Amino acid sequence: MEHNAVLNESRIYRLSALSDTAMPTLAVRYSMAPRAGELPSALPSRATITISATGGTGSKLLITVKQYVRDTAGTETVGTTTSINGAAYTTLSAIVDALNAIPGIVAWVLHAPHSYSTDSNDFIALAETDIRADGRYLETLYRDASEVHTAYLRIGNPQVWDKGRLLIKRIFGSATGVTNGTVKLVSDEYGKDQVVHLNITQVAALTQYLADNIEQAQPYKCPLLLIVASDDLSAADYSVQAVQAEDSSGC
Repeated sequence: MEHNAVLNESRIYRLSALSDTAMPTLAVRYSMAPRAGELPSALPSRATITISATGGTGSKLLITVKQYVRDTAGTETVGTTTSINGAAYTTLSAIVDALNAIPGIVAWVLHAPHSYSTDSNDFIALAETDIRADGRYLETLYRDASEVHTAYLRIGNPQVWDKGRLLIKRIFGSATGVTNGTVKLVSDEYGKDQVVHLNITQVAALTQYLADNIEQAQPYKCPLLLIVASDDLSAADYSVQAVQAEDSSGC
């Protein structure tokens, strides 16, 4: 009974806004686990991230990661500083690779495609901020709503970047600015080409773009990306209703 309840339990994934505070493209966390060659006089204490939309080459994106260390007296200093230029690391996938090359840092692409261009200044600045080290992740690298007209929602199982399978039952929502709009559901996995599963003309009013019962619902391997786009898109509120597929291994 419990197994069936889990399989049939509905989950709602929501893309609720097109705004500066609702469109993070990166998830980052930090581990202070011991690493080979560490000395007691320079043990990791924290890591921070700073984002400048125009601080990099060509007045484009610059991400700065600082790793702080603490000596035996408790004094904290900057151990290493890593600068990642959007003009050199021109996609989110490349940015994630550069972040993951920093000891202790783990990063994933969040609500945007892996191929999303970072060779621009279309991002929100962030003052130096501690990267979470409690096993959870910091959502960051927010997109500038005044510069973009596409909204993304990444869906995974169990985490947004994971490959478990889901049955997609419903996709519904409303938008402002739909002149040439589309609503797409695609597979967007690291290192692989996108696969388009649904591509539907967008409507302004609250609309069901997909409405299947449990017997009709199709299984999809995550991670999936809902893409809502139009040249004049200024507001979007969309939801995806899904249930656990029986085979969720992601293999």
